[in-house]
Amino acid sequence: MSFPSKLQHTPLHQWHTNAQAKMVPFAGFDMPLHYTTSIQEEHLWTRNHAGLFDVSHMGKFTLQGPHVLNILEQLTPTAWQDFPMFGCRYSVLTNHDGGIIDDLIVTRTGADIFNLVVNAANQKSVYHHLWDHLDDMTTMQDFSEDALIALQGPLAESILNPLCNHDLSTLKPMNAIRANVGEVPSLISRTGYTGEDGFEINCDAVAAATVWEKLIESGNTKPIGLAARDTLRLEAGMPLYGQDLDTSTSPVEASLGWILRQENQNFYGHSRICQEMVNTPKIKRVGIQLLEQGIARAGAEIFNETGTKVGYLTSGSFSPSLQVGIGQGYVETEHAQIGQKLTIDVRGKKIPARVHKLSFMSSIKEQQKG
Repeated sequence: MSFPSKLQHTPLHQWHTNAQAKMVPFAGFDMPLHYTTSIQEEHLWTRNHAGLFDVSHMGKFTLQGPHVLNILEQLTPTAWQDFPMFGCRYSVLTNHDGGIIDDLIVTRTGADIFNLVVNAANQKSVYHHLWDHLDDMTTMQDFSEDALIALQGPLAESILNPLCNHDLSTLKPMNAIRANVGEVPSLISRTGYTGEDGFEINCDAVAAATVWEKLIESGNTKPIGLAARDTLRLEAGMPLYGQDLDTSTSPVEASLGWILRQENQNFYGHSRICQEMVNTPKIKRVGIQLLEQGIARAGAEIFNETGTKVGYLTSGSFSPSLQVGIGQGYVETEHAQIGQKLTIDVRGKKIPARVHKLSFMSSIKEQQKG
């Protein structure tokens, strides 16, 4: 398999440029950063209505064969033997040292068929990693050229349901179904990256514009760019690979211990990861909320109340929903308790902060009710 070196286009690239989106390079693709509205407006529209995201740049592979379950249990710390048909599950690929190669969503579409959606920046390395671990009875297909469209927000179901030949109210979160969107055959999963209810629609590249425009025609959804996608996932406490996760970080340090399954004892990095589960890791990924005006960015140092450095931010931004600076990062575990008072160095100024749950969604929903 060859991977192009020049900037690539998704199947919806022409639509984005026609809509006068500001385009930027991202993970080897020319992608929309935002459209004619502001980033804050795009963010809040998604929280209150529904946003439409082109995520076709993501890597997409299918593994098929009688030994796929065993292969997945070697490459991830998750158990797959009880994985239901058309179930979706979040997991990570680990290396021999227990670090994270990538995080991914796995969907079971057949008895021995599994779809994997991986980060665009890691598509090449993940492809080779998977290929190196296949046996003679397992095949891998790359369908990364397909379109992947995410519809996210509280109105997502009411927008998509009339276009489908299946009642989406019966589709539970982290499950998928094959259905038509209009006349377009699609794999629809109730998944997303914003903290809102929503769906991800995998369809043929040629039909992508048809699906996209049908969703836009509803009047309650708008196209949303990468910038708002980042602030939305940050409010939801979701990690971004390359910033919040990397090959030196373990799932336990990253506060992803919930993906581990005791039934799986054979995955790469098992020794380190299990020791950290029992003995507690030295550092832990936490949410951070600034208590005074300011925006702390990735790399900002975190200090305890006595002025000792205890960690660093990996992601940071202004929260359009809460109107405060928020972030996530790694702190020494003894300082990781929710409510712990800290300070963040923002360009030489120490700003008071506190440890927050990784997800800010409960605070956002409470504010919306108020």
